[in-house]
Amino acid sequence: MAIAAIIRQLLDKLKLSLNEEKSRITTTREGFDFIDFHFFQRCITRKRKDVTICQAPKERSEELQGKGKTGTKQEESCHQ
Repeated sequence: MAIAAIIRQLLDKLKLSLNEEKSRITTTREGFDFIDFHFFQRCITRKRKDVTICQAPKERSEELQGKGKTGTKQEESCHQ
C-alpha cells in the first residue's frame, strides 16, 4: 500500500483532512522548505549514515543562537 493511502486512512479515522495542493510526500534527499526552514539529508562519512538536517534562514539563525543552550540542557535532563 502506498504511503499516501496509509496517511489518508489515518486522517479519515481522526476526522482530519489534508490540503492536497499544499501537501506533498518527498524524501529528505530532495530537500524541502517548511515554515522558513530548509530540511535536507546528508551523509556523515565517519559514521556512514544519513542524517536529516534542518537549516534556519540566516535572519532566523541569529535569533535562534541564544536558544541553543536551553535545548541542550533539556536534552540532557531527558537522559537521566
